[in-house]
Amino acid sequence: MQVKKLLGATSEKIKQKILEKLMEVYPCDLYVKEVAEKVRISAPTASAYPKVLMASGDVEISRRLGSLHFIV
Repeated sequence: MQVKKLLGATSEKIKQKILEKLMEVYPCDLYVKEVAEKVRISAPTASAYPKVLMASGDVEISRRLGSLHFIV
């Protein structure tokens, strides 16, 4: 039970950090790799967040030249 709470809290912190970085560069887009570097998380971890953020209505996602971008 405690592990789930800890993971949930960590997930929310990462989500918040990603949103802050996206707002800093708005209206520009960021690649998942750039998000990972700016938030200091792994690229695989960062790649899990587009769907989470889109589902919560926090971001829209565009595809340009086959690369995934976050857009606030």
